[in-house]
Amino acid sequence: MSSLSRAEVARDHQAASAIADAQLSPLGFDSVLTPAERTAFLGRLAVSEQEARAVLGPSRTLLQQAQAIGLKPPVAELVDMMRREREARGACVVDVKLPLT
Repeated sequence: MSSLSRAEVARDHQAASAIADAQLSPLGFDSVLTPAERTAFLGRLAVSEQEARAVLGPSRTLLQQAQAIGLKPPVAELVDMMRREREARGACVVDVKLPLT
């Protein structure tokens, strides 16, 4: 059995998170949910939350390891990336203080 890198694990969880989030899309429309629908959406929300947490662990480790060996992305590149993310995703994009501990 092959061993997955942390980056591959994070990528796999990120893909699963996107699928879980997509299943919540109907909540974006104004409608009344039946008790059964509400229960189903709460289950989907729990899966989405679990996948989001699974992404953070390997991602944080990758950042910590990169920092430990002195890898630093160009600041201008990060600023541009954050600008694009804010434009695409809105207020949910927040700055994260480094180093992550």
